Amino acid sequence: MRRKVYLGESLSTLIAMIKEPHPQDLIADLWERGSLLGGIEVCGIEFDRVPMLSKNLPGLPKLELISVKPAAVFIGSESSYNVRVSRNTDVQRNWLLELSIGGKIPKKFFNGMFKELRSRVTNERVYDILSRAELSSRKVRFLRYGTIDYCKLVSSLPLPYVMGKAVLNSGKTLPLVELNYVSLLVEIALAEYKIEEYTVIYVGKSNIIPHTVVLIPLRLFKEDLLSDYVLVYSITSIKRPYRNYKGEYVDRLLKDVRKLGFQDMRFLCHKLIFEKYGLLGTVGPEVGEVVGTLKDFNVELIGRLGTWKEMSIDEILNYVSI
Repeated sequence: MRRKVYLGESLSTLIAMIKEPHPQDLIADLWERGSLLGGIEVCGIEFDRVPMLSKNLPGLPKLELISVKPAAVFIGSESSYNVRVSRNTDVQRNWLLELSIGGKIPKKFFNGMFKELRSRVTNERVYDILSRAELSSRKVRFLRYGTIDYCKLVSSLPLPYVMGKAVLNSGKTLPLVELNYVSLLVEIALAEYKIEEYTVIYVGKSNIIPHTVVLIPLRLFKEDLLSDYVLVYSITSIKRPYRNYKGEYVDRLLKDVRKLGFQDMRFLCHKLIFEKYGLLGTVGPEVGEVVGTLKDFNVELIGRLGTWKEMSIDEILNYVSI
């Protein structure tokens, strides 16, 4: 029997396992590098999947950090921007706006930090589809791997997913609770263009597809570059299924960046990602009841998606020093 089974190879999971290491603990996730911090390769370089900044990355003193105070630009109506971001969903907080405050970013980006933490945890991993979690008998069943017995289940997987897989006594399931969220389409590009500072552009105009554009000069991270390159994040919110967004709409995620005053920007390569749980919606008291039931069955929820609480990296790290 496993001492603990951690569902989700997230930052929260890694921090918890480094804080309280045990060789019998196991990590299970749907796929490798499923975390938002897993990074993405563009032009042969690994970057973060979304733009992120930290105040001080508590507990991680060995990281080489770069401090930035972004140039923030607002185009169009602020109320229109808020609607474009939220898609009329009552979100807990818009973390994209918080980028304008400034902060720190690891020289090897946050995915480099995540990779280093991941290397510290040598416990067994299982990458498989979770069929169900039988909470009364303390078993988790996977599609290919089979059944794992545990003493405690610790989950940082999205709360809606876990709620749908949990089975209580005599086959009883958790009550259906709607959890709202806003998905993000993010086009990540490397471009040839000279820009002096980290720049965030908030767009409150409906004729421009992205509502948030972040431009990061690569010289902040690689001082010896022979040319001027910029990392571009072009972000829009969606509520319809991802597969409905094709062709011209996706193409304009990058094309419309030029309309914001960057006509001479030359894109070298780019990748599109779909972040399903981009912004988390507010929750009602019924969610607290579900969380209480899970706790009664020795299930601990951790992390942003596990607790369904919008958190910064600092807030995740703040409770532990490693």
